[in-house]
Amino acid sequence: MSHPPTGSHQTTFKGESTLTRRRKTVSRTTVRTQLDQLRSTGRSAQQQDGYLNVHYTVVEPGERWTNIRDMHELYNGGHLIEAAIAHKEYYKNNLLLEPIEKYLSLITEHFGCGEGQLKGYPGDPEIELSLFRLSAATGNTGAFDLAQYFLTDEEILMEMNGNTHTTGKEKREAKARGCGRTHILNRGLIGHAVRAGYLLTAVADMLHLSAESGKVLPNAQAWSQTLHKLWVNMVDRKMYLTGGIGTMTQWEGFGNDYFLPQGTDEGGCYAETCASIAFVMLAEQMLHLDLDSRYADVIELCLYNTIMTAMSLDGKYFTYINQLASSGTDKNAREGWFWCACCPPKST
Repeated sequence: MSHPPTGSHQTTFKGESTLTRRRKTVSRTTVRTQLDQLRSTGRSAQQQDGYLNVHYTVVEPGERWTNIRDMHELYNGGHLIEAAIAHKEYYKNNLLLEPIEKYLSLITEHFGCGEGQLKGYPGDPEIELSLFRLSAATGNTGAFDLAQYFLTDEEILMEMNGNTHTTGKEKREAKARGCGRTHILNRGLIGHAVRAGYLLTAVADMLHLSAESGKVLPNAQAWSQTLHKLWVNMVDRKMYLTGGIGTMTQWEGFGNDYFLPQGTDEGGCYAETCASIAFVMLAEQMLHLDLDSRYADVIELCLYNTIMTAMSLDGKYFTYINQLASSGTDKNAREGWFWCACCPPKST
């Protein structure tokens, strides 16, 4: 997998995420030279206080934490944490984990319910997953507490988005962008499918780690009931026979129950590759809570029909969406790269 060459310096607000998901793959392949270069690049980009995000260091300096709903600041941070965990597991050192834990300390200092802290959560759930994994891997209880805060604090403010960076037809309502927290846990599966999968995976992880460690989790039974209810709703009413998840192109996510069109000319069928990956992750965590083969069945269904098939045999082309039928104006085919290149590194 390689990014196509460009003639000038460019950044995207998901840059760290794409880079570090690749790093997690590299750390399992012994390509040491490439990994060392990536690690050196990351460390050189880190600011003195630990902050690490190229977009807000180079493109919009001074605008940290002003749009965590849309601009993936904490989402990218989560992938940095996961890359550091993978690096530590493989190389048995803290060369990458140490600077990332410094960044995490900065995040913990800025977000929370204390006086002067920012009371908000990221639009794209991911840092919660990485924080739970860091807690399990290193015993970092502060990481668990921060993830729990993002998921459960009742006084958290949704509107931590500053000025939205989408306009016109691309501007999505809060219910589609947030997709989580208040909306998804109280109203069911709506909005962005990938975000829903990540959010519910984090909830399942929280329940599992709490039970395993003996940590008292307020309202644990209610969380568990909601999680299982949403799982059933997704599998029985909103998932394609192929394991594809998400019908609405407008917000890359869920429509009404049993609304499962085959292609764009029928009103939808998005079935993003990343959505199936997210729900495979959720199914794995559900198995930790309830050793039931129905979760393994979903893993197999999604893996063989929408994840492995998303990549060409030569590994050079990918599908972002997986429609069951192409239409004249919206043909379903693999492409070499995407502006939002989340699916290729996840697939690899």
